[in-house]
Amino acid sequence: LPCPLGSYCPSLNMTAATPCPAGWYCPSSNASLPKLCPTGSYCPSLHSTKPTPCPSNKTEVVVVDHGRHRVVWMNKSGNITKAVHGFSSPNEVILSANGSFIVSDRDTGRIVWVNRGGAIYKAVGGFHWPHGIEAMYDGGIVVVEHLGNRVAFVDQDGKIVRLVGGFSGPAGVTMASDGSIVVCDRGANRLVWLDKQGAIVKTAGGFAAPTGISPYGDGELVVTNAASNEILWVDKDGKILRRLGGFSQPFGIAVNSDGEIFVGDLQGNRVVFVGKNGTIDKILGGVVSPVGVAVPVGMSSPDDC
Repeated sequence: LPCPLGSYCPSLNMTAATPCPAGWYCPSSNASLPKLCPTGSYCPSLHSTKPTPCPSNKTEVVVVDHGRHRVVWMNKSGNITKAVHGFSSPNEVILSANGSFIVSDRDTGRIVWVNRGGAIYKAVGGFHWPHGIEAMYDGGIVVVEHLGNRVAFVDQDGKIVRLVGGFSGPAGVTMASDGSIVVCDRGANRLVWLDKQGAIVKTAGGFAAPTGISPYGDGELVVTNAASNEILWVDKDGKILRRLGGFSQPFGIAVNSDGEIFVGDLQGNRVVFVGKNGTIDKILGGVVSPVGVAVPVGMSSPDDC
């Protein structure tokens, strides 16, 4: 039988479909994985079959303002509309479906969950310089340990369920369109693809300190190449398709559903906005050593748009 609309079936041997979680949608009757709710939309409840447009699309970017130990919300004009303080050395941020967000706090070795009002409601420690983090559709997260040279799979209760080693100073991480996990193995100058069990599926070299990574379009990825001060567009196998320079140690990178790119330019103390045509459109200041960036995707309420 086909998988019901609003559900997904990751295995052919399943006896029951899995409901599409809030912040995700399942548009077809043969979905093996849910799709993340795009920028400018929200997916309010279980069994969402399509995104619901936001009342107003602010198209903001969330930035880890590392030098000021805070996370800030910015609009395209560069105005900071919200700031949350209280971190030691924040590195990366991801947004959650309920309006909360998750931060890797490097020097304290913690992953911190923060509610919509800015209050920490959960923290898990014991990581070795946590850098990149990525949300999974089952409610868990993936944490990259830069000094631990490994990747940790963490369940929704904050428990480490799997550790994968063999990396060299890994940094950013993202989920590709096929559900695989892609890690920037910065010290080895390569990208590494993992399946959901943590097994290495493939690798691609030829990079120069790849640090941040995000899905782009239909199967492509964008990567910050920190040592060459570029961002790179790569295909699903890691082949470099095109480059854009003009950065000063680019770190974090995020892409909204319109194909617009935001880059945390660490040494430039700025967020660089790259338009859909692949050229630098705007420079947003007001931050010190910005590292991680995120855009509002995976939202479950119009209040989170």
